[in-house]
Amino acid sequence: MKVDNVNITVNSLHPGVIKTDLGRNSTTSKIYYAVATPFLKSIAQGAATTVYCAASEELNDRGGLFCSDCA
Repeated sequence: MKVDNVNITVNSLHPGVIKTDLGRNSTTSKIYYAVATPFLKSIAQGAATTVYCAASEELNDRGGLFCSDCA
């Protein structure tokens, strides 16, 4: 779609499961993070897919995609 001579594409993405402190006061979250930590992404790794989808020139004019893990 073109609006005021600007190309706009719409895609969706899943950043992955990110290790944050959102559940720091929950006993369940503490147990979950203790077990799952080796499999969780850092905040920077989770943000990478969002930045990739927003800035990648190879996605220009390609809408309707679902991105995950920078792909």
